[in-house]
Amino acid sequence: MSRSESDSKSDSSPKHLQYCDRPEWSDVVPIEQDDGPNAVVKIAYSEAFRDTFDCLYEELAFVGRMIESNPKNYQFWEHRRLIVEISGHSSNELSFIASIIKLDSKNYHAWQYRQWVLKTYVLWSDELQYVDHLLQEDIRNNSAWNQCYFVIAHTTGFKDDIIERELGYVEKRIELCPDNESAWNYLRGIARLLLASLTDQRIWNFCRDSYENNFLKDDFNSQQ
Repeated sequence: MSRSESDSKSDSSPKHLQYCDRPEWSDVVPIEQDDGPNAVVKIAYSEAFRDTFDCLYEELAFVGRMIESNPKNYQFWEHRRLIVEISGHSSNELSFIASIIKLDSKNYHAWQYRQWVLKTYVLWSDELQYVDHLLQEDIRNNSAWNQCYFVIAHTTGFKDDIIERELGYVEKRIELCPDNESAWNYLRGIARLLLASLTDQRIWNFCRDSYENNFLKDDFNSQQ
């Protein structure tokens, strides 16, 4: 069904009560649709469409301010999800979530909501680059490592070439920070996918070399 058909039915439906006329929405000041002064094609929004989206945009802006003040409040995140789900307006969600994660990279609610947005609206294209940016800022960011695994699992999957790529990626990060448990956990997760029994010579060699170069000497020196 096209938007115009849907709008037409909404306008003609006797049961449709505009948001601006609903008592529970009386405290919401609608944000009017604005296509700009030089719109190439001015869209003829129906009254029902304007009513719904004007109110929902205001509510989205309001709950955004609430999340910024209370970023770990589950109810606010759930309320935002419902608004986005009703309106279908997801274009600014990833940037909004990124601004919250920048304040606290371990915010569980923000990451859960981000994963929902990615899956629901298929916005995967730049997510691995985003994760890489976070890991460049903080190589110990366990949430970013988890997100990396999540994105691959829901997009390309861990095919042989992807596993090879990720092995190279995580090995370089471990070399930069050998005692980073998050990176080692990521390597272990990939190793489990590669072989049920960890007999892959590359992984064994990497682990042995890392131990000898970074930990064995420390153990020896501590015993002197």
